[in-house]
Amino acid sequence: MAASFSSLGEVGQPVGGQEDVMSSLRVRGSQVSVNQLADDADLTQNEKVLLHMNLTRQKYRRWGKYGLAAIFLAGGMLSSAFIGFLMRHGADALSRKALYDSWGIASRQDSAWESPTPQQMEDRLNKLGMLGKELTAIVASRTEYDNPPVPQPKGREAMEALAMHVSGGRTRNLIGQTVHVKDVQILGSDTVGSSPIPLKVTRYLGETGSSVTLEVTDVNTRKLLALHLNMGDVQPNNPASGGAANLLGSLRVMQETTAILQAAGSTPLEKATAERALDVIAAVGTLEGLPPVLDCTHVHLLNTVQISERVRGRLADIFIPENRMPDNAKEYMAKRILLAVLQLQRAGFSHNRLHLGNFRVRIDGSCLLTGFGAGTMIGEALDRVEALDPRYAERELGAAATRKSSLGASHPVVDAKSDLWGLGITLYQLFTDGKLPYGLEESVSPVKTLNSLAAQGVRASSLEKSLRMAKVPVEWRSLIMDLLELERKDRIDLVGLLSKHSVLIYS
Repeated sequence: MAASFSSLGEVGQPVGGQEDVMSSLRVRGSQVSVNQLADDADLTQNEKVLLHMNLTRQKYRRWGKYGLAAIFLAGGMLSSAFIGFLMRHGADALSRKALYDSWGIASRQDSAWESPTPQQMEDRLNKLGMLGKELTAIVASRTEYDNPPVPQPKGREAMEALAMHVSGGRTRNLIGQTVHVKDVQILGSDTVGSSPIPLKVTRYLGETGSSVTLEVTDVNTRKLLALHLNMGDVQPNNPASGGAANLLGSLRVMQETTAILQAAGSTPLEKATAERALDVIAAVGTLEGLPPVLDCTHVHLLNTVQISERVRGRLADIFIPENRMPDNAKEYMAKRILLAVLQLQRAGFSHNRLHLGNFRVRIDGSCLLTGFGAGTMIGEALDRVEALDPRYAERELGAAATRKSSLGASHPVVDAKSDLWGLGITLYQLFTDGKLPYGLEESVSPVKTLNSLAAQGVRASSLEKSLRMAKVPVEWRSLIMDLLELERKDRIDLVGLLSKHSVLIYS
């Protein structure tokens, strides 16, 4: 009998987050320990030695054979031996034991100090805030249905390939098709569900360069979820292209899910959505009947998928001049974002990609933080700088993102103030309907722009005029300027934020 996900909430109604789906998955169907599944036992002795060496490297210690792939690919060292490794093992399905091992060594901590959680804010929401939240839900729904997203060429190719596969070659239209997800492993769990879950594809939601997000309906419960397909680019004339795409895709899944665990701190995962406003990946699964790598013309479609709560569009598409969002909606969202980032700081975690586009609107009008692919613990070196956008990143991190990554190159160490800059960018965008400070919108080289301004001694007080013109409330204006100091030494720290801006945090 097929299993099913329990409710994440009806469309148009507030949703309960990940607690329902995770609790349901823990009890539905029989479970198999990851230790009973096939893993890396088939590696040669030489490869095991290489993996052991790899595990001693600080920045790749978590990723096993996937880290080995990252080392060679990042350095461009596609030797004949490594191509052979990829061709032998690149077609393997994502090792669930390796995934669980990665989760198991994730640092999950919280500092002793406390601040209100997003859930506590929701519990105390006044009428004006509730109206702002409800209006955001309405605008997000209207935006999604009036301007439905259109698949890009790579996403369309992946969807058509999957449709042809599941329909037995009868159609290229994936919408309306039912896919079955097997080996469902909820985040943090060492067991895998043995019953496949039928999910009917009902809508295309969006894509990045490495994934496609679909709205799906659990056939058994009729509840909406989001299904994330993983893909990689085809490298012409490279016999190991599919293997490389699969290994790096597996690495991305490991990195993102592990980062979510770290961001959740000591909060139980099923409560992390409500208490920390995190868009938690509820589970990792495998598309039944699909090979580990399905080769297309321009992309490789991987059979590893993630399942999460179905959310609506990005805040960056809602808080725009055309929508004329009122002050109560902006202040509601600003406080929720502020409290979410404070929870990251409590966990000692840095997202590193904070901007309005990485906050997504839930069906009830609240928002969740997504896009954890570059997340790391504060004080650690950031080796995934290519995932950063210099328009939004703190200039120390942005500078590294503009340099081509190479094996052995030094990586920037993430500072506690790195995400405070990102918080400032996000709040500035929110209150100014999508604009960026310091001329970053028009800049062809954001890092050079920021460095030039810093060399001139420009301070964040220069932003006051633009904030006044945008009619940003005075208390939020003060916070934004404190967060957007170009020099780290001048930027407010966590202690200063908690004391100076306590009214915004605790009221």
